[in-house]
Order: sequence, then C-alpha cells, then structure tokens
Amino acid sequence: HVLDGNLEPRPEWVPGDLYIGGIGVAKGYWRDPERTAASFVQHPEWERP
Repeated sequence: HVLDGNLEPRPEWVPGDLYIGGIGVAKGYWRDPERTAASFVQHPEWERP
C-alpha cells in the first residue's frame, strides 16, 4: 500500500510511503513487543499491524 502521512491511500501517480504487511514481513519479530512496536504501525482500518 502507498499511503500518505495520515495513513490514507495515495493515487498511483502521487508519491507516498510504502507500507507492506503479512506473515513473511514479521519474521524475527515474534514475541518481541519492543522491536515490533518500533517497526510496525497499526492502521485504523486494518485488524493487524
């Protein structure tokens, strides 16, 4: 997903920040809440960080 600073989706032609998710992204963060909090954000419309 390409989002702006408010975590809102950006149109394809507009620059933004790349946000990715899924099980494969989180490898190495399992049961490490400090590291997880430093690296992941919770999107208000999605259930998982």
